Amino acid sequence: KKESKEPVKPEKKEPEKKAAPAKPPASKAPKAPKVPKLNIALEALSRALKGELTVFVEAHRADGVRYALRLQKEFKLELTLLGAGRALAASAELAASGVTVAVGPVLHGSLDLRHSAQSERLAGAFAKAGIPLAISSGASSGVGSRYLRLQACAAVRGGLDSSMALQAITMQPAKCLGLEKKIGSIEKGKDADLVLLDGPPLDVRSRVVSVIVEGRIDSKRRAAADKAGQGPAAGLSFDAIKKNGNGWVPGGPTILKNAVVMRSAGGGLEVIEKATVVIRNGKIEKVTTDPVKEDASCAVFDLAGRFLLPGFIDAHSHITLKGDVDDLSEAVNDGLRVLDSFDPWDDDIAAFLGRGVTTVALSPGRNNVVGGAVSLVKLLHGGVPLRVLRKDAAVKTSLAPNLNLARYPTAHSGAGDAFGGWLKSRYAKDSKRPRVPVVAYFENITQAERAFVLASGHGVPIVFLEGVGTDGGIFGQLPRGARAILGPYSIEEPERVLRAPAILEEQGIPFSWATGGTLVDPLSSVALAIMYGLSEAEGLRSLTIHPAAIYGVSERIGKIEKGADADLVVWDGNPLTLTAPVNLVFIDGELVYQDGQSIEAPVKLSGIAEDAGPPAAPAALEEIKSPAALERASSPTILVRARKVHTVSGEPLEPGQVLIRAGKIVQLGKRIDIDKATPGLLVIDVPGTICPGLIDAGSGLGVSGRRADEFRELTPGLPALLGSDLGNSDRRAALRAGVTVAAVTPGDRNVIGGLGGVIKTHGAGLAESVLKETSFVAMSLTEMASSGNRNLRSGRPTSYLYRIPNTRMGTVFLARRALMEALPGALDAGRAVGDLKAMLTPAERVVLREVHAGDRILRVRAQARYEILTALRIAEEFGLKIQIEGAREAIHLVDLLKEKQAALVLSAGETWSGRELEANFNLGARLPAELYRAGVPFAFYSDTASLLASLRERVTWRVRNGLSEAAALEALTLAAARILGVSDR
Repeated sequence: KKESKEPVKPEKKEPEKKAAPAKPPASKAPKAPKVPKLNIALEALSRALKGELTVFVEAHRADGVRYALRLQKEFKLELTLLGAGRALAASAELAASGVTVAVGPVLHGSLDLRHSAQSERLAGAFAKAGIPLAISSGASSGVGSRYLRLQACAAVRGGLDSSMALQAITMQPAKCLGLEKKIGSIEKGKDADLVLLDGPPLDVRSRVVSVIVEGRIDSKRRAAADKAGQGPAAGLSFDAIKKNGNGWVPGGPTILKNAVVMRSAGGGLEVIEKATVVIRNGKIEKVTTDPVKEDASCAVFDLAGRFLLPGFIDAHSHITLKGDVDDLSEAVNDGLRVLDSFDPWDDDIAAFLGRGVTTVALSPGRNNVVGGAVSLVKLLHGGVPLRVLRKDAAVKTSLAPNLNLARYPTAHSGAGDAFGGWLKSRYAKDSKRPRVPVVAYFENITQAERAFVLASGHGVPIVFLEGVGTDGGIFGQLPRGARAILGPYSIEEPERVLRAPAILEEQGIPFSWATGGTLVDPLSSVALAIMYGLSEAEGLRSLTIHPAAIYGVSERIGKIEKGADADLVVWDGNPLTLTAPVNLVFIDGELVYQDGQSIEAPVKLSGIAEDAGPPAAPAALEEIKSPAALERASSPTILVRARKVHTVSGEPLEPGQVLIRAGKIVQLGKRIDIDKATPGLLVIDVPGTICPGLIDAGSGLGVSGRRADEFRELTPGLPALLGSDLGNSDRRAALRAGVTVAAVTPGDRNVIGGLGGVIKTHGAGLAESVLKETSFVAMSLTEMASSGNRNLRSGRPTSYLYRIPNTRMGTVFLARRALMEALPGALDAGRAVGDLKAMLTPAERVVLREVHAGDRILRVRAQARYEILTALRIAEEFGLKIQIEGAREAIHLVDLLKEKQAALVLSAGETWSGRELEANFNLGARLPAELYRAGVPFAFYSDTASLLASLRERVTWRVRNGLSEAAALEALTLAAARILGVSDR
């Protein structure tokens, strides 16, 4: 405010007026509240409070369910409850509320067999309590929805009525969604959404033939599966035991009559209705459809049309072992038996019996190369002594063991070497050990192919156990004569995995099922496989006669025939439908399980734990032969015509043509005349150029993890290719980039890492892919060779014996020490101390003697100037032919390298900026050009497998630094082939 200079006049005070008496307020209607702005977030809740929307509440425990019911009552909500997996205690409140419960998933991959059985029984228990029921897939993604019918089948197996189960996946969900007037049933006026099946809807064997949605037919039809005949309708009640008189004693004659016997026969299933099976002394005495005389000494079971099947066999199990499956003190433990950890009183036995499993192959885990013996045991709850069929039925091995332990092996190549060494020592020529099967865990087809060749060479059957990353494509490449153990499978598995059983059946390779340590129902695995193409007959064989044949007991278990063990399971329907529960289980004629409860066997202080007699050879195994070399498929005659052909060994051809027959170049020139009527002639016109396939002179292509086994510092006899996976994606990427050949090296973490090999980037198996298994011996003089132990065990070494070397001088000492030990009489072992008396095995000495003789090349990783000079000094001392790998600081040693006739393998991955080159002329960017001018042979290597695909681009960068294009191309092709010893190919 502006200040005024005028004087302020005094204010006049008026007399105060007395307030008039207050009048009573007139009565008015209250004002209506303002209409709030539209809130989308609250709009849905408003509709729910008006009953226009159903509220889905997820609650699992009883207290959560009760709180949801309080909300429903307080706000009068239309409520559907999701889950309620642990809310059986609130059944009465749920039934009184009328709320629909959507249970699911009934089958879940993360549930073990005990919890899975509880999950299956939940739907039936809710239905009996009068609770409206729906079944959901429970999956966060839509993947689980394709198994909705399978979930309903599992609920029926748990006790839910089949008609209610069908409503739970049709009508009831439609009501929950407020769509019951449109979908959910087949009625006049409703949407024509129909599913056409070739069998009952709640039978997992039934295939969807077609789907009609709103009258539109799905064009993609699935072929109907051949269905085996089914017996009378299941689900009839019956008296468990009918006793004629009191003359029957436990173990006496038993008659199972009016059964539907289902067993494998020939190439299919045999179903015998109204069959009678007579059991005497634990064996099957008779299988007939004729009347059988019953007397007071017999226990008679009237099965009233129920299905009778052989007991299932779990081909690889850790049941009751509670994680006690691997002794990690050593990688080779063929003398151990996990049978010694088996607990016959464990409750898991009852869970297995409730799924029809009567025999398990107790097996070690996969952390060791050789884990121990596999023992075949029958499941009698509390049965002592154990009912053992074979103590040493097989040997468990792993081609991909735990490589992160402070022991040998620490690399896949070491694991392959340990497996081969164990076979050689166990099954030597004078060995009298029985040739029991080898169960081999594997993760890629190259491991399987190598193991099959090794095992076949010793006459040992081999069974491949499904590992991480395996699928139908890999199992389809297994060698003939092998067998497989699959699973366990769950609904979370991708389709490429679930199709593996059908592919194996098509290939004629028998397979069985494993539960491992998961307690996943093996029958559920079969049901999933049937949905993806497996036949019912092969599904039953995979649970019965195939595992029995693997372990050499096919004459005793896995079948219903005269003379076989009376291991029988009574099902309340066809088990392959996945809707039938188990009623009774007999083992050796003894009733061990009845209507959900195992019957504890008596403890005997005397008896025979294992059947007498010599161990039988595995039955029905094909004769094992060494695999023949794969014959090259008949290839066409190919004529390739281009503007320019870079021959590398001679002058380029402009234009040029190349003629190919049977995979070989037979003619080249500027023009080739060939009869156009030549059978199978293929002419390819290239608008550009042709050059030889590029060659990478060193990498870890296909090797996951460590390339050398770092448990020891010196491993000259270990081939790097033992750890290579020929199915690796980097190999395919290299091929697409024009790299057709690559050397696989053991890297630089060991002083002597092993034998480098040469492979092609194309080829299905070892015979087609491997050019040279052992091309050179790899040595490292870099600082990496003295620090590998710290990454292996972590922390700083406490002594030189922790893992030597720890210094550069220690690295040189060990290199000379190994070369000297290989020479007869060159090393005085009497003067050696501690662990240095003998550092090489006899086989490793032989490898280094071949280096001394000039039959093998020694490749030395040396980067620094002093490392290169040390390598040349060692070569001169022992008179060796060497190649130097790396050679980053060799720019001033070019003349010396030429004098010593050393070849170089240079890194293709090093790059420098222009400023670096101006500041330091010693950097190796100009080295290739200097080597070419001096006539020193050289090639390039990528070292890292993922860089092979960019080999050509990275070598092209060297052309900017003085190397000619012709010299660069020669280093990538012919020069590399000469250095690797494959230039004849």
